[in-house]
Amino acid sequence: MNNYNVTETTVTTTYNNSNQVTGSTSTNSDAPPKTPDTKPPIIEFDQVPDSNLQTAEVPGTFTTNSWGGGTCPPDTTINYKYGTLTYDMQPACDFASGIQPVTLVLAAVIAAYLISGVRID
Repeated sequence: MNNYNVTETTVTTTYNNSNQVTGSTSTNSDAPPKTPDTKPPIIEFDQVPDSNLQTAEVPGTFTTNSWGGGTCPPDTTINYKYGTLTYDMQPACDFASGIQPVTLVLAAVIAAYLISGVRID
């Protein structure tokens, strides 16, 4: 068993107004260092009281127009020798709006195959 003797030396130096040393005092102490009088608080986990958290209403982000926006082009008018023909674009727009989610999912799957490098030989 090893025993150590610790000696603490405190030197106090005094100076005058011209910053010259006027005296010095040394004090030796063989006493062990002081232990703090108070112990740090003990932290116990899971002892925190419950508290009410703030809540906020978040609006829904999925809507029927979430696949992208767009407008239907105006009706097309075709002039020919015997008169004018007007083509209503609304049925074509309705059809395109109906297949848009399927087209986007199919494009995403194809893009995933391209990015992953899957090839069929």
